[in-house]
Amino acid sequence: MPNKAAVIYNIYGAGQRMLEVILKKNIEITELAHVTGLSRTTIYCFLYNGTDISSARLAKLCAAVGVSTDYILGLKREEAV
Repeated sequence: MPNKAAVIYNIYGAGQRMLEVILKKNIEITELAHVTGLSRTTIYCFLYNGTDISSARLAKLCAAVGVSTDYILGLKREEAV
């Protein structure tokens, strides 16, 4: 089991990892907001400001872009769901 500091670090990198996936897959934030039902502001704050996001919202984003929550949280190295 990773130490607590590693887990905290991984959570803080979640927005950056999600942003990398979104850019790689050429997904528009507006489209992502429409598909997930989340506001563009919520998505932008998570991606660019590191704002906390609920597990339910994170799960919606991950499902919409086709990536596992474990990958976004830094618990797995592979992107695939």
